[in-house]
Amino acid sequence: MNDQKPTTEKTEEKQTSEQALNRSQSHQKYCQLFWDYYGPSARGTAEHFLRHLHSWLEEQAYTDYKELKVLSFSDHHSAASCVLPFDIGKIVFRSLKAQRACHYELEN
Repeated sequence: MNDQKPTTEKTEEKQTSEQALNRSQSHQKYCQLFWDYYGPSARGTAEHFLRHLHSWLEEQAYTDYKELKVLSFSDHHSAASCVLPFDIGKIVFRSLKAQRACHYELEN
């Protein structure tokens, strides 16, 4: 008679894979992209660009963005801003010629 206990290798392996996936998602790198506008109509121009950015991201199926917003630094300087996973952010940066980018930490 076989006194061995049934193995749970596959269950343990599955849990390990799921845990790794959850860890990689929680540690995914993000970046924030900026399109700067200057002058008396800077805010309005940034808001207008943001609408087009949102449409373009949806058309390209880049729906994993975390934030789309307009930042006002002064009366004559505003920026459209977008937070994306790093790999997609690199594509968007090159495609839409963002002026600047930085690493972004998501708040848990």
